Amino acid sequence: MFGLKNKAKVNYNITDNEFSWSNNSFKIEDDFLIADGLLNNFRVPLNSIETVVWSRNPMKPEIAISMRIVGKGVVLVDADVPFDRVSEVQNWILNRIA
Repeated sequence: MFGLKNKAKVNYNITDNEFSWSNNSFKIEDDFLIADGLLNNFRVPLNSIETVVWSRNPMKPEIAISMRIVGKGVVLVDADVPFDRVSEVQNWILNRIA
């Protein structure tokens, strides 16, 4: 049937300092949030992050959701996160900056 694909199981690794899947990861290293992988590449000081929000445009359904890391009212980073784990990644980051 059109649009159906064989979905491979994605393994997630979640620890106190890392949230990773496939070839992508968010890590806490030396007081920085570091993203590395196919979807994201950035480095942001943890003390600059105030909150993390995400959104999905219903007119353009995608596999990855746009997650925004915000500091002092400014979007510091737009990150792509799998739609099935976006809330979990958001909570993981928020718990690290609290």
